[in-house]
Amino acid sequence: MAKFKINLIPGEERSRLDLSLWAKRLKTLAVSLLAVFTGLSGLVFLQYFRLRNDTETVNAKIIQAEKSILGLQLREQDLSKLKNRLQLAQKIMGLRRGNVEILKKFDELSSKTIIFETVESKGKGELSLMVTSPDLLGLNQFMTEISRPEFTQNFDKLEVSSVSRSEDGDYSFILDALKKTVIKETEK
Repeated sequence: MAKFKINLIPGEERSRLDLSLWAKRLKTLAVSLLAVFTGLSGLVFLQYFRLRNDTETVNAKIIQAEKSILGLQLREQDLSKLKNRLQLAQKIMGLRRGNVEILKKFDELSSKTIIFETVESKGKGELSLMVTSPDLLGLNQFMTEISRPEFTQNFDKLEVSSVSRSEDGDYSFILDALKKTVIKETEK
């Protein structure tokens, strides 16, 4: 059986209805696209905030790691200083009596900022010291003290050489000392 379609709507009205149907479909498509883009932009913002939090966490971990590295570097420097002091103590233990007396005289004149890094015995009554100071004032006081006539009269030679400043800002120099009694003993 054949179906018959009877359309009682006039042609103008029918074309207007077809346009409104097309407009409804277009409107539905636009709303659907708007919903999809809104959802995608929401996901983009969520991803942005998640990555931002991740970078903040990573930056915090980096800062914490740098602090621990700095702490370890400071500990390493302290251990290096202790090692140098131990080596210095071992060298002092091996010095002859006359050289120990020379070292004691220098130690009495030195302030707390003066550090004797190395001690080298060149013979009886002859000593070479590497002296370090973190500040110029302490170094200046030490140099003034060892330059006094009442101190220099006990030595035939007091010679300062290799004055330098390290990367840390410490001042250092080598001090060679020769006691006068040694010369008198060798002249006899």
